[in-house]
Amino acid sequence: MKRQHEPIREVEGTRAERVLVLSHGAAEVTAGVMPTVLAILDANGVEVLATADEAVAAGAPKAMEWMLAFGLIVTLAWVYLEALKLAFRLAAMFGDRK
Repeated sequence: MKRQHEPIREVEGTRAERVLVLSHGAAEVTAGVMPTVLAILDANGVEVLATADEAVAAGAPKAMEWMLAFGLIVTLAWVYLEALKLAFRLAAMFGDRK
């Protein structure tokens, strides 16, 4: 059974509560796209890690090692944030069930 969404109405409360109510309809779309984004980010993280291993094995200078380590940290942080967004969207979709 398809769930009917409420029409847009005036919402009072904190900014986070207003955003949650107004973006509830987009949760379904985002929950479908986010696993694809996470898979791409995971593949990118594996590629950055392989590149760092190859650079270290080839005797890359320390500046290059730091640059590759920074790229890996940024990728891991991005994966973490995207996973949190996915969890938030799933909670928005299924959190109101009792």
